[in-house]
Amino acid sequence: MKRWGNLIYSVKVRRLEVVISVLLIVVWLASAITVLEEKRVNKLWEIRRDKEAKLEKLVELSIQYPDYRDLLYRLAISQSELGNDDAAKEALNRARYLDPNNEILIKIAGSLGISLSN
Repeated sequence: MKRWGNLIYSVKVRRLEVVISVLLIVVWLASAITVLEEKRVNKLWEIRRDKEAKLEKLVELSIQYPDYRDLLYRLAISQSELGNDDAAKEALNRARYLDPNNEILIKIAGSLGISLSN
């Protein structure tokens, strides 16, 4: 009888060890996933900061060179990438005023999903 008791006890201990091992693996995986997600989010913020800096420079240049059509295209694309659709549309309308029949303008507007005013 004592022998059966020892056997049952050792099986329970073994199960507990397996459960603890599995839990430790799950915790380790969760922390590894968290670290990777943190790196991904930081990279996305870095990309956004770079795009915002580029946009700032494009805005400055568009003020300095208001009649530079290609600059206005780039400004519109940059605005759109950051979710500033109204500002993107405004830049494209300014470019359209400078060159109303330009096919590149129409393609850019279409790819950004922007309808130009007449």
